[in-house]
Amino acid sequence: MEAAIQLFELDLWSEYPPGQGQITTSQLCDRFALFCSVTFDCQLVTLWSHDPLNNHLILMAAEGTSRADLDPPLMDCETGLSGKTVERRRITVFRDTEKGDERGRHLLHAKTRSRLGLKHQISVPILCTSNHNQVLMILNLFPPTIQGLPLDEQGELPMETGLHSLADAFAQSYERCLRDQGIRLASRLNLRLAKIPKEMPVEKCEQFCKLIQEALGCDAVILYLEDPSRRDTVRKASSDRK
Repeated sequence: MEAAIQLFELDLWSEYPPGQGQITTSQLCDRFALFCSVTFDCQLVTLWSHDPLNNHLILMAAEGTSRADLDPPLMDCETGLSGKTVERRRITVFRDTEKGDERGRHLLHAKTRSRLGLKHQISVPILCTSNHNQVLMILNLFPPTIQGLPLDEQGELPMETGLHSLADAFAQSYERCLRDQGIRLASRLNLRLAKIPKEMPVEKCEQFCKLIQEALGCDAVILYLEDPSRRDTVRKASSDRK
């Protein structure tokens, strides 16, 4: 496993050298999902970003089917199988995806499970490198079999496994990518804002929205600012000027 991780990072960073901000987080997640699919011979691999504030999972990458087939792209942890992994911060193994867990929770729609023939699932928490009590992302593997896994008495995998090493290595790559991309975006934003007079704050906000839209590749970005006097948030700008 260690050798596979090193090969993945060597291939990735030789093409996208650290510090140059050339790879986006979306591209990194796609490459990692593909790597996991090949390494573990999975029928499907999904990668979800964890929003700790709202306890949501946001789909970042999928290998084995199109993202459009994985509905919904935003999921409440409490209603999905990954919720158990987030709550316990443990590598969780589900022997039968049709039955779900003890609460009957399911991650994928029945049509997707049936179409791809998904029987088994392994949910791996990817922990924040600076705080191992915080789940950064969730990696879901759907291998054709789970025979031979070193399961403990609770039917789970101990954290001290090759999967844990893989998750830790990806967390470092992901956070490095976030840092590099953030520095690059901040530099671009400073150049754009320097061309706008100080007395035009709305235009500055619109440039901020446009830059975020370009970086994330989303349909639109809307900026809201807090108004303490009104105890509310006020819409200040958007990338589409609507």
